[in-house]
Amino acid sequence: HFPGGRIRDSSYESMDHSMRLRRAIERGAVDLDLGWFDGDFAGTPALPMDIVKDEAQRANLALRRSFSFADLEARVYRHAIDHRMDNFSLRPPGMMRMESPAGTEDIGASAQLETTRPSGLWRGGWEVLANTHDAHQVNVISGARQDTFRGTSRIRLGLYAEWEKEVATGWTLGLGVRSDTVWM
Repeated sequence: HFPGGRIRDSSYESMDHSMRLRRAIERGAVDLDLGWFDGDFAGTPALPMDIVKDEAQRANLALRRSFSFADLEARVYRHAIDHRMDNFSLRPPGMMRMESPAGTEDIGASAQLETTRPSGLWRGGWEVLANTHDAHQVNVISGARQDTFRGTSRIRLGLYAEWEKEVATGWTLGLGVRSDTVWM
């Protein structure tokens, strides 16, 4: 129940599908992870709008491989969400019919090398992540629109190096440096 009446459906049904594959290769493995989520029509009486669409897709491809000089971990991935809320699909129609569509997408890649030497454990790598966001509210009757995020994007590039060494029994010393550059 909410102050204006009763929401028709305050339960939800969701489907979450995943597939994970691994292929062993010489001194390593390749992993593929794919997934899809659908959780439409979830009434939310405590909020002014209900979820009428909630879909997400993900894909991740990772490589782990040992070489004579170091171990490599690398991956590329994508994650996307399509989400919409409104105040009229599951509720009695009110004076103001509002909806709020939103979407986001993440695309990224990373690579890391790790090696153990007499001087200690050395690790270094890079990662890049690109995000896009779109979200707004719209009055379905008048078409009036308020943008929260319109075509926003953010790109982050990170580089790092780390060193670790056991300096005494039970004591490890670690040093590192990281640089992140962000474009928005």
